[in-house]
Amino acid sequence: MSIAARGGKHAGFLTQAQGMTRGQLGRTANSLQRQIEAHEAKMANPGNFISEWGSMTPTQQQGLLNHWSGEITNLVEQQSIVHGLLPCPFGKDA
Repeated sequence: MSIAARGGKHAGFLTQAQGMTRGQLGRTANSLQRQIEAHEAKMANPGNFISEWGSMTPTQQQGLLNHWSGEITNLVEQQSIVHGLLPCPFGKDA
């Protein structure tokens, strides 16, 4: 979150998230998790999601895998920001 706080990557997302209620942050964290899991499923079995996967060149396949991997990285970073903004569910002494 410190990079975003300094105006770097995900700064806009941080600004948006800072205006969210606790409930909105929770729903956002859950949504990001579902997106992460969807991208992981695509990477594990791309042919189930891309009908022409078998006819793609290895370079095209790797490019798509790299894209999904990058998306997962971004989603995980955004999820970390959201988790950093959520209050500890067990109180300050936990």
